[in-house]
Amino acid sequence: MFHVYEIISPNSKVYFNYSIDPEKRWNNGYGFHSNKALQDDIKRYGWPAFQKSVIESFDDENIAKQTVADLIATNQANDPAYGYNCPVKRGPSTEAQIIARGLRKPIYQCDLDDNILVEYKSVN
Repeated sequence: MFHVYEIISPNSKVYFNYSIDPEKRWNNGYGFHSNKALQDDIKRYGWPAFQKSVIESFDDENIAKQTVADLIATNQANDPAYGYNCPVKRGPSTEAQIIARGLRKPIYQCDLDDNILVEYKSVN
């Protein structure tokens, strides 16, 4: 079984994930070293101050993953103001996707009337 769980801190921030054995995964608050923000708050408030619960259990890992993704989105848990989940990781992006997300904007050479003469790709 894959158990979807939530952890709620005293400051009301949430963390969602899934595990075959949540208690083992939590490791009395020591199982989150890769999540600095959550680990820092566990040190600040103490592990017993956190609410921990299994929300649902599934036989299918893909359903558990999707449920976690839905909970993160619904609760904005990947926004540091509301939660501890990391932003969704994406694979390599095409140049068009990078520009569309505003991460890299093209540079334009224009004439005096603001007509675009040439478009250059940004280098960073």
